[in-house]
Amino acid sequence: MASYPLIVAQYIIQGHPRRTERWSLVALQDANNALEFELTGSWNNYQYIARRTTRFGRTQTLRGGCQVGTIPVAKIDWLKTRLKDVEVAYNDMNYDSQDWVLAALRMLRADGMPISLTSGTNIREELAAERVRWDVGEDTVEDRLFP
Repeated sequence: MASYPLIVAQYIIQGHPRRTERWSLVALQDANNALEFELTGSWNNYQYIARRTTRFGRTQTLRGGCQVGTIPVAKIDWLKTRLKDVEVAYNDMNYDSQDWVLAALRMLRADGMPISLTSGTNIREELAAERVRWDVGEDTVEDRLFP
């Protein structure tokens, strides 16, 4: 069965009280064509959004990512709907997109999806190494997955 790599993408942000990166889940079709699943907004008005992009690898604030699993192509519509069920902690200033992504990964693994990485510590370590690669101009996850 054909599948897409599922990655946690990190984007640089400014002005957040605790974080320097926001995260999203991304199913990569190739280095630029992707399906992005993310939590947008702020602590009191978060909103889940799923969208297609043809510019993933060229996004100005993208700082790479790490592969956390795969998603069968036939399950993309299911994934889009299932991620609506990730619980969001409204009115909690300590909750953000990183918490949402971690909860989504745990839910998908519990659903039996091939998710290999759900630990916040391990994902943060992978993303820190990816950020270093980006900072020095080396290849990032989309380049390695689709050379």
